[in-house]
Amino acid sequence: MSGRMNKQTLSELGERRVVRQIQKLLSDKGIGDDCAFIPWGREYLLATTDAITIRTHLPWRSPRAWGWHVAAVNLSDIASKGGEPVGLLLSLLLPRETGANIVLDIMKGARDCCSRYGTRVIGGDTKEGAEICLIGTALGRMPRGEFMPRAGARPGDMLGLTGELGAAAAGFLMLRGEAGKVARGLRGPPSRLLLPLPRVAEGRAAARTRKVHASTDLSDGLSASVHQLCEASGTGAEIHWDALPVSRSLKRIGMASEDWVMHFGGDYELLMAVRPDGWDPVQNAVEKAGTRFSMVGRVTKARTVSLAGPGWTKPLKYGGWEHFRKME
Repeated sequence: MSGRMNKQTLSELGERRVVRQIQKLLSDKGIGDDCAFIPWGREYLLATTDAITIRTHLPWRSPRAWGWHVAAVNLSDIASKGGEPVGLLLSLLLPRETGANIVLDIMKGARDCCSRYGTRVIGGDTKEGAEICLIGTALGRMPRGEFMPRAGARPGDMLGLTGELGAAAAGFLMLRGEAGKVARGLRGPPSRLLLPLPRVAEGRAAARTRKVHASTDLSDGLSASVHQLCEASGTGAEIHWDALPVSRSLKRIGMASEDWVMHFGGDYELLMAVRPDGWDPVQNAVEKAGTRFSMVGRVTKARTVSLAGPGWTKPLKYGGWEHFRKME
């Protein structure tokens, strides 16, 4: 890293620039995908890790939801590659005054999430820390020929999206109370924020078709994820605003704006670049697995990302959540 880079703080740089510098330092093109993928005979062994702190990620008192959440965000990375989960390691940093019941509830939540997706907690560690921090490491497996990298999109590919956008944002607004009486009258949205649903079956189904060139999950929002997929692939993209499957809950509270639909994050849907001749097989496979699959745009040759609507097109900012920086 440069001398100037070393002198800057993380708040000045932001997470994305720091990660790019780490990748450059390690000189490994494989780093930067949603998962590490390790050749293992005819398969890939998938490995990913993600950490959450209660203060930053889940400032609501629900230990069981904390455990589910850390398991789900790790399993989502496995899902984005089309992998089959084989286990979760979960380590806990805990202040010494933490109640034992809280620890057990965290583990129950992680156990429940893993069980739902056909896997289990296989180990971990506990250490004393200044605040509660949960660190998950998920392992998965899949045939090499079915792997869906982030760096594989090609001009002309169709961009497909599982599920809907904005459900997590609706939950956040409901819990924070910004949507007023209308939001408080809704049922369901907070669960999608606190208890994400990783698209494991959908990712696996899409991978089996062998017609997906690239895939990533939406942890930090669609705007961030499409930029990351294009950056890795050396392409651009055009997203069609009218084609986006927006959460009905977000629409009902009148907050279906670009900021909440595209930049908030937390939905953990899958964004896939699908071969032009493969759309029908992939859509059928994903929807047979139980989730809507919508065409939301196309991959382009020009290395720019745009948002288009009836009679207008504009650059789509690289938005979404970014650690260390103050978000606008």
